[in-house]
Amino acid sequence: MVSFLGLSASKTSGLFYGIIIDVVFLGFYAVLHLKNLRPMLIFLGISALVTWPVGLLFRKVGGFPPLTLHYLSTATSPATAGYGVGENSFGQDAMLKLDRAQIFVMSYFAPTEIVADRVKTKFPFWFNRRELSVFEDLTPDARAGGFGPLYGGCLLLALVSLGMMLLGRAPPPAALFPVIPVLLSVGLTQTWWARWAPQGWLLPLCLLVPVVAAWKDPVPHGRGIFPFLSLFTGLLNSVLILLFYSVGCVKAQRVLNSQLAFLKTLPQPLSVHMPVFLSNRIWFMRQGLEFEMAPAPPPSPRMVLQRTQTRVALTKDWEKRLDRPSLKREWEKRMLLEE
Repeated sequence: MVSFLGLSASKTSGLFYGIIIDVVFLGFYAVLHLKNLRPMLIFLGISALVTWPVGLLFRKVGGFPPLTLHYLSTATSPATAGYGVGENSFGQDAMLKLDRAQIFVMSYFAPTEIVADRVKTKFPFWFNRRELSVFEDLTPDARAGGFGPLYGGCLLLALVSLGMMLLGRAPPPAALFPVIPVLLSVGLTQTWWARWAPQGWLLPLCLLVPVVAAWKDPVPHGRGIFPFLSLFTGLLNSVLILLFYSVGCVKAQRVLNSQLAFLKTLPQPLSVHMPVFLSNRIWFMRQGLEFEMAPAPPPSPRMVLQRTQTRVALTKDWEKRLDRPSLKREWEKRMLLEE
């Protein structure tokens, strides 16, 4: 709860999700412990006084816009530049013409891809190698379909499980509380992107909570298979993501290691331009490389470090220092050389 209060100030989406989760938690707590509600309210009030200024400080350091009423009123609009999909942020102008229900269906049941070229859906239980390559390439902006190639199937099975359960017996009221904050949060327009709404991953699990809570008596024949299929599909989906993301991490680290090893053969200190993520300096320090920070990109030829915007100046005869010609071909393939 305290962390959500701090997050509310540090990131725009945190403001909405923090309020949603805090209010639902207080409602749940009031139902179970109405007599002890006052100490909880006092605790949350003190926590807000402490964590809110810290969150605002993080927001200022991160370069986010001020939390004005105008900004908050547009923060959940897909037309907001840099936050939704406005001004061709992600190349999907068609999103601006859809309502929230269409956005939900199109995103959660769509193929996994980095930037969509049109509105499309797919069969929920089908996937191909191209979808898995999104995770292998370590992209941070996979679509809401980026919850995994089998996420749509997992969600569909969870909905079927909940529907069949409601036809038979009603779950305890407390079992519905986990569903409320997730449904409210995924109702925001930026749920198209998994990066903007990672809590969408909780939706199938929350839908299964009332199902499990209602299993006090033996489950009618045939109905119990759907929750297990949903959990199995979700688990398989997670395993696929972890597998291909891990493969991508290993490949990226191997390329980065080859670059750093080669930079040791160049005259020191190196001229390095690091426009963002200054923590990349740790790589040079660990390898014992001497370097000087340049205010602008160095002249060609230069090298771009794997998965970064960091550029390092190369000497004119840098190719003669390569012990393996195959390294140059690999770096060129990954567009890590600028000559």
